[in-house]
Amino acid sequence: VTKGKSQKAMPPRRRSTSRGPRGSSRSRKKAAKDIDSAAEIAHTLPADEVLHACGVNMAKGLTSAEAARLLEKYGRNELPKDEGDPLWKMFLAQFDDPLVKILLAAAGISLVSSVLEGTSEGLIEFSVIMTILIFNAGVGVWQEKRAESAIEALQSYNPEKAKVLRNGKVQIVMAAEVVPSDVVEVNVGDKVPADLRMVDMQSTALK
Repeated sequence: VTKGKSQKAMPPRRRSTSRGPRGSSRSRKKAAKDIDSAAEIAHTLPADEVLHACGVNMAKGLTSAEAARLLEKYGRNELPKDEGDPLWKMFLAQFDDPLVKILLAAAGISLVSSVLEGTSEGLIEFSVIMTILIFNAGVGVWQEKRAESAIEALQSYNPEKAKVLRNGKVQIVMAAEVVPSDVVEVNVGDKVPADLRMVDMQSTALK
């Protein structure tokens, strides 16, 4: 734990216990007996009762073995990834544009006139327009997939992290590895890694 005098001008440092992945909570008038029952109503209970229900040791935190067991039981602390639209939907979406719709209408008119007049000029125009539109849609899908891959790569280069108390020491772990019953330390500027119940504030003033 980082030590030192707290300044009045400095925002507080908070230590909290993790209740699991982020999500909406619902108040319920009942006692918490374990982690599962405490997760949804921790904000309505005294801190001591939450600590007891979750089996939290504020002095040492979880052990590595306990953290691994809870991670296996509850899974990673992250929201489900959006798989995105399938390729065929992305391809059709490329035609949802006013200019493209005008070109499609022109291609249809050319095809109808070619059939009615029995000439090949309209068929040629139809083929050229459709070839251009299909090629344009393919390029659009390729660009979108490439952009999605770039965003995923950037996210993997800078993953979110959290400070947790484990084996008696404050450690920096991946935010996705925070588990219920973890003692989490949140300092100035830190991103809150999960739904937390604040149990201790190491500060002389709250601004």
